Amino acid sequence: MGDRLRSVVTFPRRYPTSTLVAALLAGVFGFWLWRDLRSRWVLAERTRAEEALVLQDFDAARRHLDRCLYYRPDDPRLSLLAAQAARRAEDYSEAEEHLRRYQDLIGEATEEGTLELAMLLAQRGDLPQSEDHLLSCLAARHPSTDLILEALALSYITSYRLDESMKMLDRLLERQPDNVTALLSRGILYDTATHRDKALEDYRHAVEARPDNPRALLRLAVALQGLQKLTEAIPYYERLLERDPTHAEALLGLAGCRRDTGDVAAAATLLDELEVAHPDFEAGILSRGRLALLRGRLDEAERLLRRAVELRPSDYHAHHHLSLCLQAQGNESAARTHRGRADQIDRDRKELFELYPKAMRSPQDPAPRLELGRICLRNGQDREALRWLLGALEIAPGHRPTHQILADFYHERGNAERAEYHRHRAR
Repeated sequence: MGDRLRSVVTFPRRYPTSTLVAALLAGVFGFWLWRDLRSRWVLAERTRAEEALVLQDFDAARRHLDRCLYYRPDDPRLSLLAAQAARRAEDYSEAEEHLRRYQDLIGEATEEGTLELAMLLAQRGDLPQSEDHLLSCLAARHPSTDLILEALALSYITSYRLDESMKMLDRLLERQPDNVTALLSRGILYDTATHRDKALEDYRHAVEARPDNPRALLRLAVALQGLQKLTEAIPYYERLLERDPTHAEALLGLAGCRRDTGDVAAAATLLDELEVAHPDFEAGILSRGRLALLRGRLDEAERLLRRAVELRPSDYHAHHHLSLCLQAQGNESAARTHRGRADQIDRDRKELFELYPKAMRSPQDPAPRLELGRICLRNGQDREALRWLLGALEIAPGHRPTHQILADFYHERGNAERAEYHRHRAR
């Protein structure tokens, strides 16, 4: 045994050339094996990403594609697929980065890249730059018709062209009855028009079609909770937490259900978990303040609720519960101030619900959109306000009241050029 071991140890010194050749062959074989295994792994990850896109689980698709791109950063097809996944997940800045990378790698304009850019521009809010191209692709029965219908529907929602969005969603659902994005988007439109029964039907359909889709589960759970069907909502929140124990909206929603069904201890535990996982989550701060108020911890409740009002100055529940807390502490003057603000927000909310269906029923009338824009501005929702106001100008480019509101808006924010443009149009 000793002689055999000694011969093995001394072999490289006695036969250096043979040893070197063997080492090189082993290295080449190992490198080839590593590349082959890596290629197989990347291919498997890409397949999983494509399957996730079919299931419309966009976050899962993005995770698989990120792994692929780590090993294949110069693969243009992966970059294009990643751009699509990010766009459909409504992460437009990431989609733009992937698309720019794709274009740099390809080095020239391609039909696929041009179409993806048009859909990204549309969903991001730059619809005038891309609408004609997308509509022409639809007219030509482009192979990506389903993706184009989806992108146009979402872009019309963004610009509050709600009637046109509904038409696109109906067309898409005729082609793909189980399309989760279309079902959820149409459900949101029904919710906006106060057709809660139709919205709930679409959300249920989405969950039945894709039982593990996180967006469908969350939308259905939130809708059921909003209708006070708490025992029905709870299992959907729990299914989300089985997939992701730190899911912020699921922890918050389940805590609300537990609180409202009387299980205050379980609600507190869930909110503690939420605070650890997402300490700056605004809705979580508000919910913790409400629970502290319910438990009679007034100092803690006041601190949390004041923070919630600071973060969400147009939130009805933040002002309402802070007024209750201040009243319980004997601070009637401050309580009256926040109660008045809560009442104003509530009136605005009711007016919004009345105006939404008017805007849908009157796609060529700028007046409801103007009023919706005014209400959003009053409540600090600048982005939503601009969508409504610019949507009014798409319908009636010379609508003077809308131009005047926009002139005042830009003047208050120091954008003199935009303010003067709209002031001129208003005159």
